[in-house]
Amino acid sequence: MSFINSIGLSGNVIETGKGIKTKYMHTRKLFTLGLLATGLLFTACNDDEDDDPDPVLGPRLDMVELGSDAEGGDITISEGDILQFAWDARRGASDMETFDVVVTGVNTPSSLPTSTEGNNFTYNMDNDDEEIYLDTLVFDEAGTAIGSTNYTFTVTDGNGAQSFVSYDVLVVEASATLTISDFTWTRTGGQPAVGLDQFGLEWTDNLDIAGTVSAIVAQDEATVFVELTEDDWMNLQTVEELQDAILEADINGNSIDQYTGVSAEAGGTYSDYLGVINDDVAYILSIQDAIVVPGGSLGTVITIMGEYKN
Repeated sequence: MSFINSIGLSGNVIETGKGIKTKYMHTRKLFTLGLLATGLLFTACNDDEDDDPDPVLGPRLDMVELGSDAEGGDITISEGDILQFAWDARRGASDMETFDVVVTGVNTPSSLPTSTEGNNFTYNMDNDDEEIYLDTLVFDEAGTAIGSTNYTFTVTDGNGAQSFVSYDVLVVEASATLTISDFTWTRTGGQPAVGLDQFGLEWTDNLDIAGTVSAIVAQDEATVFVELTEDDWMNLQTVEELQDAILEADINGNSIDQYTGVSAEAGGTYSDYLGVINDDVAYILSIQDAIVVPGGSLGTVITIMGEYKN
């Protein structure tokens, strides 16, 4: 079973075989039924006006790119994405003769792929396809290079009449997936804490708030400093999503200039979440644990630990 014949409409591989109706076939049938209904309505209207067919009526071509539902025009995809074009071509006054596919641009393939129905292009139509031609073409390397590529599909009939659909596809850089790492911030006595520079934060003092002494983690070089949520930590997947969440929190009034949620007197477990943008890099911080070791020649040692994603 080839890659093209086994791919589903969502881009996932779906088992096919005798007696199995795939998601691809189901969606394609719905697409075809919709076009049939439109065609029947068009024919009925023509029958009311004139029983004689228009001798110069050319072929009709309806298309959809299955990943975007675009019926033509501009599409934007990410690096690594594929394109799946499905079409319904129908004769006009004359039988259809050829179906052509032309690709030009940065992702022009060395050779055109074979369609789901087993056709190569330019396709000189078999008798079975001269009146109605349904097919799908998958470009599994369409997202190889960043830049623009044009895909044009043209059907030509025996009178030389044509119908075409064109797509301009822009491939953009894929948004990177967030990675997770550990962090440790340590403050000894009255010295500035270490480990915060990466995030554009500083911890140079503690604060007595209503009888409880807390560490003051303050905004330093970071351009944005906000409170986020556990849902943000669990659900944000890409760098772009994290940047958007931090900026939205800032706009919605969740910005802060300091975080004082960790005790400077006793160790503990925490579940606080902070967002920062520093040097144009977005981070989400999960504050998880703190250890306080009093005394010593250099003073009390306070350590705050957790994880971050960026």
